[in-house]
Amino acid sequence: MGVVTHNTESMRAWSGNITNSANEYKDYISSLYNLVDTLVSADFTGGLSKDFESSVLDKRDDFNRLGEVLDECADLITKTSNSIDNDEAELKARIESHNSFN
Repeated sequence: MGVVTHNTESMRAWSGNITNSANEYKDYISSLYNLVDTLVSADFTGGLSKDFESSVLDKRDDFNRLGEVLDECADLITKTSNSIDNDEAELKARIESHNSFN
């Protein structure tokens, strides 16, 4: 019978990396769309701007949702690692309380 182990510290580090990447992504998207908004509202008018608006500006919500999904993934990994640690601590306490060699 094998023993299943989890490296919860690595899981939390991974979660932190995902969170940091999500924040960078959201900053980039925000910066990009600020530039696009300025371009479309001030310097870029006519039929082509409408095509650009429908193909780029209408995707803003989709890009923002991706940042939210990354945050949700990071949160799930953190919660899972915490749950694993809690389960392992509970199992260890149960084993120690029933250990007749103490």
